[in-house]
Amino acid sequence: MTNLSTIGRAQAAPPRPEVHRVTLSDTIDDALAWRLRLTADALRAAGAIDTLATGMTLVAIAGTGVALWHPLLLPVGVVLAVQILLGLVAKALAVRIRFEAAVFAALVGSVQGSSFRTEHLDRALRGVGMLRPGKEGRDWDTRCRDALRLVRVSLGVTTLQGLLFIVAATLGLAAA
Repeated sequence: MTNLSTIGRAQAAPPRPEVHRVTLSDTIDDALAWRLRLTADALRAAGAIDTLATGMTLVAIAGTGVALWHPLLLPVGVVLAVQILLGLVAKALAVRIRFEAAVFAALVGSVQGSSFRTEHLDRALRGVGMLRPGKEGRDWDTRCRDALRLVRVSLGVTTLQGLLFIVAATLGLAAA
């Protein structure tokens, strides 16, 4: 039986199946949005750790410079050298943390963007050699935990640097 309303009109093409691309805004809930924001904020706050590590590194470099005019005990020199090396490790971590903070801040801004897809970020990171194999497609909670792990490692390195600072000072005072 023919439907009279369709007589004389061209039959519409059957609807094409809609390809649903999962975007960050499709897969994010309010709780995850807050976790992304908190992660970005925590990564930015880690700048205080970097400032402390930089200060201790500069003091260790100055202490090493003093050794040019006033010889230090070998253990003090070794402790200062290790402290400087830890300071360089802390600085490398700080650079990575700053980068992660910028990425997470951009992710928070992209939550409302309908064109962002997780694979875009993975592809970009892989393209510049910043994504190790096996790290693609991780969920956002894992990414947040991994980023915050950098802060904990940075804090551990800076704490160790601070302890060595105390050891160097104690050894220096004992020798005086």
